[in-house]
Amino acid sequence: MWVLAATGQLGDAVYWEPGFEAVERARRLLCLLGEIGQKKVDWSYLLQGLPNLGDIETMSFPPLYTEDAFDEIDGFLTVTEEPEDDDRPGVSFSRIEVYIDRENRERLIEQFETLSDRLENFKPLGPYI
Repeated sequence: MWVLAATGQLGDAVYWEPGFEAVERARRLLCLLGEIGQKKVDWSYLLQGLPNLGDIETMSFPPLYTEDAFDEIDGFLTVTEEPEDDDRPGVSFSRIEVYIDRENRERLIEQFETLSDRLENFKPLGPYI
């Protein structure tokens, strides 16, 4: 069973439902890794003990830059829908919904909270937070 975690426009504004703030916070912090470069990221420190998030290291850099990348993490499902009226190229965005597996929700949120804490304390990222 899936629970809606976020909805919005891919490449524009995506709004996270109450209770999923840790996931969005971690996503925003992961995107900031682009400021320091992939070579300076200590994945062993950031992802240690977070088995559900191990795939983040192998994602396109910076990881989770767009919400559709959540599909690469076990326990998440993304659904995108192309705009029906796409007569204005560059202005229309695909609609996206991000779902989380109900059975793994608590564990995934805890792991994203831990990841957020580690990212906030990751010294190379400090100047960008």
